[in-house]
Amino acid sequence: MARKARNRPAPRKAQGKEELSKQSPGTGRAVFWAALYIRLSKADAGTPGADTVENQRALLEDYVKKQADIKVSGIYLDHGYSGTGFRRPAFMKMMEDARGGKVNCIIVKDLSRLGRNYLEVGDYLETVFPFLKLRFISVTDALDTYAPSFGEEGAWARYGMETAGSIEIPLKNIINEAYARDISRKISSALLVKKQEGRHGGGFAPYGYQKSRTEKGKYEIDQEAAEVVREVFKLRQQGMRYFEIAALLNKRGVKPPGAYRWEKGLVKDGRYKDGTWKAHTIKSILQDQVYLGNMVRGKTHTALYRGEKRHHVPKEEWIVTPRTHTPIIEPELFGAVQQARITRGQQGG
Repeated sequence: MARKARNRPAPRKAQGKEELSKQSPGTGRAVFWAALYIRLSKADAGTPGADTVENQRALLEDYVKKQADIKVSGIYLDHGYSGTGFRRPAFMKMMEDARGGKVNCIIVKDLSRLGRNYLEVGDYLETVFPFLKLRFISVTDALDTYAPSFGEEGAWARYGMETAGSIEIPLKNIINEAYARDISRKISSALLVKKQEGRHGGGFAPYGYQKSRTEKGKYEIDQEAAEVVREVFKLRQQGMRYFEIAALLNKRGVKPPGAYRWEKGLVKDGRYKDGTWKAHTIKSILQDQVYLGNMVRGKTHTALYRGEKRHHVPKEEWIVTPRTHTPIIEPELFGAVQQARITRGQQGG
């Protein structure tokens, strides 16, 4: 797989190792101020034998303790972020600090923690880091872009620094990207099976239901919220508009889905505490087949291994599995509400 040609930025004044390290803030000694970068994807989290945040941190801190010329400037953690992209909060903050001169060294456990996209990782190693005069260390790969044994040909040499001229690093990048694609395919396949079997994914149960305590992947009725759902359908059948139903529930102090989950301790974010009913929330409940006892999956889709971001899927492509849980609304009432919406032509309530 050939690397794409890239336009290189105009090099800064070439500087040797000793001159660069003297620019380190806070001391006149040759000290590098390091960012310890830790990343753990959702796919890795909780997997037996997989990496952990704690293990990565311990390894990096232990490494730094043995280096007389490196001090820790900060620890940057991206938990739950894939390595196929680089728009990760902690990574972007780290690069911002690097551009601002707060750090001049980045240390990771291995190259896959930096990223699993071959071209992007290569761009950072060959262009971005050398241009910013950043020392880069991958501990378990035994890669240190400031090691005197590294070759003098390539991007780092052009910017007055030394780097590896080996084929090993590009090869590892390709392997890491292939691994990420393989994992993404396996996750997508496993999720598809769960969808076809009528089992829910992650996240919260729909308002009116709770996750079953006895059967994994199934819903059971939450009686308190289910009563509200039944009332919403009856009020709509009586001719009330979406915003009128929302206003009535707010007047009576009925908690909307977000505030209800916060009250029950299902969410910790205080932003949901004082939420109110909205017309679009009412409309969404009234159109959801889950209240017929059907499991509806596949409303959105993503395929990271193809570079495909999450997007909404046409309704006709949704995966609907009937009779997976106890219905809250009878088919006659549900059908009447849908027909009334079409007849009245009230798209907004």
